[in-house]
Order: sequence, then C-alpha cells, then structure tokens
Amino acid sequence: MLSPAAAVHADPLPGDFLWGVATSGFQSEGSSPDSNWRRYSDSGRTHDAIGNSVDFRHRYTEDITRAADLGVDVFRFGVEWARLQPAPGVWDETELRYYDDVVREITGHGMTPMITLDHWVYPGWVADRGGWANPEIVDDWLANAQKVVERYAGVGAIWITINEPTVYVQKELTFGGIGPDRAPQMLDRLVEVHRRAYDLIHGIDPGARVSSNLAYVPAAMDALDATFVDRVRDKVDFLGVDYYYGLSLDNLTAVNAVTDAFYDVSPQPDGIYHALMRYTRKFPGLPLYVVENGMPTDDGKPRPDGYTRSGPIISATTSTGWSGRGPTAHR
Repeated sequence: MLSPAAAVHADPLPGDFLWGVATSGFQSEGSSPDSNWRRYSDSGRTHDAIGNSVDFRHRYTEDITRAADLGVDVFRFGVEWARLQPAPGVWDETELRYYDDVVREITGHGMTPMITLDHWVYPGWVADRGGWANPEIVDDWLANAQKVVERYAGVGAIWITINEPTVYVQKELTFGGIGPDRAPQMLDRLVEVHRRAYDLIHGIDPGARVSSNLAYVPAAMDALDATFVDRVRDKVDFLGVDYYYGLSLDNLTAVNAVTDAFYDVSPQPDGIYHALMRYTRKFPGLPLYVVENGMPTDDGKPRPDGYTRSGPIISATTSTGWSGRGPTAHR
C-alpha cells in the first residue's frame, strides 16, 4: 500500500465537473407504504428491516442543507411510485406535496435535482397484478412517470428513468417478484418504458437531460450491456455509471458482492478510471456521470479493513488517493 505522503496531487477539476450526493426512496425515507420491497423486507427475504431507515421522509430539510453546505451541485433522490399511487387511479396529494418540498429545498439551495423515477420499487397493488410479469405494468408505469414529469418540468432536473436495470431484474428474481422464465420479458419491458419515457420527458420538459444508470460489474459488462444499454443507446443524453468495486488478480474480494456482502469487498478506487474509460471508448462523446459510488458498511459497524467514509482511500495499484465528497452522483 502507498502511504498518503506518496500520493500525487491531481490537476484541478474542470468547471463543468459536478459534485453530487444521492438517496433512494425506499432505502432512505423510511415509513414505507405497501410495495414489492416493503413486502420483501417484512417477509425476511431481504437482509434488513427498513423501519424508519434514516428518516429522510421527515428530515429531508436538514439533509439537503448539509449537502448544500458541502458545496454539492447535484442532489439525487427518487420519487416513489408506491407513495404517490397507493391504489389504481388514486393519487396521494400529501405525498405529492412532500416531493414538492424536496424539490423546492434542493433548488432553493442552488442545487440541481436528479430525479429517479424507478429505484426498484412499485406499489403493492402492482405486485398483486404480477409486477413486471404483467404487460399492463408498462402503461401503469408510464402514467406515474407522466404525473411526476409534468409536476417537475421546468425546475432544471436531470432525469433517471430506471435505476440499474439489470440488477433490478436480478433482485426481482432473487426475491420472487418474477420467475426465471420471465426475466427476458422484464428486460424487454424495462427497455420499452425507458425508450417511451425518454420521449415523454423530452416532450414535457424540453432540454432536460435523461438517462438510466448501469451497475458496473467487472468482467461482465459486455454481456450486461447487451441486455439494456446497447438497446437504448439512441435514447440517452448521458450515461450513468454506478461504481462500487473492482476486480484484479490482487483483489478478488469482489466475489462478496454475489451475496450482497459489499462491506467485505476491499476498495479499489483506481477501477473507476477503467470503468469510465471503457465507456469513453465505447460511446465517444457521450457525457458520463458517476451516478453512484461509495463504501458500504454492515449496519454502520466498523469495517474489518479499517476504512471509514471520511478517510482517504489509497490503492496499491495507483499513485493517487481517491475519496468522493459524497456517496454518489459525481460527474
């Protein structure tokens, strides 16, 4: 390992570099309404009980203020379909006003909202109808998307249609939202809703930047790209890349990601360079946003390797340390 004294200082960041932080609805809001993920959590199929989480639902003003105090440019959050539409054709005005407040707080602090329409969560009534196995979900999903986009058009938002589509499918398979025979159909429907949502957003919110964000999985991206990003390349204004771990001969700990034990994966910060260069070569000229990156812990317990969120990470395979200012949404 290199010592901090051996690190080489990088050049100043360009003026159009965007620092950001991010949340996701189910993971951070708490007090979750009925949804596929609420059911997965309540049944014990996931590792964690969500409870109040970090209570972003009620503490968003102080969290957004803290982000602004860090000098953040972009604040990513999700608008939860399960909150907005608790029953078919029913819209919850209280929850809509809550998201109005979130957007107002973000823009009021001079930050750009990055709004995620689908972070793997859909209402319980959609689950009762079969979730992504039911072709009707496409029109139901787009009706919610239209409601959200119409409400927040004109605020300068960056839009994420679907969070990590390939992992979304994997999670639905793991927790029983779909059977193995339905995975190709779900991917087809995710491609369809993204393509249609891209056109919908540009029609309602002209000039907005729209994309999805992919999960970077070392050594698997050729196969994973073929299932989604290659099929929507003409419908993305930038490419969102989520980077959490690398893979090399001297760091095979990425295998722990298979069981969601990300806290046992040793950080490999230099890998973010290789991930971004891969897509720079594949999609020349397409802007790249690191929509997620970070360092997980096991329920906040100290990591065995001693790394902390506030400390710099020095890699044995690079001459510079890399530490993000926030957990996600860096460009």
